[in-house]
Order: sequence, then C-alpha cells, then structure tokens
Amino acid sequence: MSNTAHIQHRDYGQSLYVLPFLLFYLLITLRNSDAYGHIFELLPVLGRTMPFFFLTVSLVAVFKCRGGTLKQLGLAWPQNDKAKFKMVIWLVAGAIVVLAMRIFIAFALEPLLEFLPPKISRSNELAGNLMLLMGLLPMMWLIVIYVDIKSN
Repeated sequence: MSNTAHIQHRDYGQSLYVLPFLLFYLLITLRNSDAYGHIFELLPVLGRTMPFFFLTVSLVAVFKCRGGTLKQLGLAWPQNDKAKFKMVIWLVAGAIVVLAMRIFIAFALEPLLEFLPPKISRSNELAGNLMLLMGLLPMMWLIVIYVDIKSN
C-alpha cells in the first residue's frame, strides 16, 4: 500500500476572467478621477476609451491562455495570399481615409466653426457636437463598407 498524498487539482481558469474586469474597474476609476484623468487624453486615438480597449484585449488574452483560439472568436487570417494582400490594402486605405478626414476637420472645418454661435450649456456631449460627428463618421462608414464587402 502506498502512502502517496492525493493532491487536489483545481482549475483556476475561470477565475482568470476576474482580472480583466478588475483592470477595467481600476482604469475607469483613474479615468474619472481629477488627479489622473489627464493621462487618458495623451493618446489621440484611444483617448477616454482606453479602459474599454484594455478590457477587450485582456479578455482575448485570457481566452487564449485557457486554450482558446482566435478562430473560435471569429478572428482569422484569410487562407490564400491574395486575400491577405487585399485585406492589408483595405486596412491601409481605410487608415489613410480616416487620417485625411481628421486633417480636413482640423484645417478646413475649424475656421468655419468660429462663425457658429457659442456653445450652449448641455449635459449630453454628443448633442450638437459637430467635431465628434465628423471624427467618428468616417470610421463608421468604413466599418459599414467592410461588413458589406465581407458579406458578398
């Protein structure tokens, strides 16, 4: 008879999903604080959405650590080289279009906005925010066009 101790094996994989949400809570708290809120304005693209970006990336990382694949999430590279090249061209073209729209907004529309009446006090930042609309509109259209092309 052997006296080997039976070690209970616990699966801590499910508890790994708590870490991204703790990180998200910490980043949201820092973003909304007066002392550290300015840090989130340093990156012009992510800006105040940085906690959501890190939540998404960390959830995908935990999924991969638990043995999942990106293909199970619907993220996969095309199989042939021609499709990969076409996808890279679309991504670069989309980035150039977004950059061109941002430059157009900064230099062409900014002087025109001086002729508009001054802002009135409001609680909703999206209502009447032309700059935000012009910044997000190209990205939304690129997504719509990409989904339309991908479905064909």
